[in-house]
Amino acid sequence: MLNNLESDEGILKSSKYHLKDIITAVINSSTFIDTLTQQMQTIFDGLNIRINEQDEHMKRLTKKIDELDNIVVKQSEMIAVMKACSEKIQKEETGIKDKLNHLEQYDRRLN
Repeated sequence: MLNNLESDEGILKSSKYHLKDIITAVINSSTFIDTLTQQMQTIFDGLNIRINEQDEHMKRLTKKIDELDNIVVKQSEMIAVMKACSEKIQKEETGIKDKLNHLEQYDRRLN
C-alpha cells in the first residue's frame, strides 16, 4: 500500500509539472495572440488611414474631372456658336457678292 501511495505521489508530482507546463504554454500562446492581435489592429488602422486618404484623393480627382467636363461642354457650345456665326457670315458674303455682281452687270448695261 505504501508502494501505491508513493506511486500516486509520483504521478501527482509529474501531473503538477505537466499542468504547470500546460499553463505556461497557454499563457505564452495567449500573450502571442494578444501581441498578434495588436499588430493586426495597427496594420488595419494604417490601412484604414490609407484608404481614407485615397478616398479623399479620388473625391478631389472626381471634382477636377467634373470641372474639366464643364469646360469641354462650354467649349463645345462656343464652337457651335462660332460655327453658326461663320455660316451666317458666309451666307452674307455670298449675298453681298451676288449683289455686287448684279450691280456690276447693271453698271455695264448702263455704260
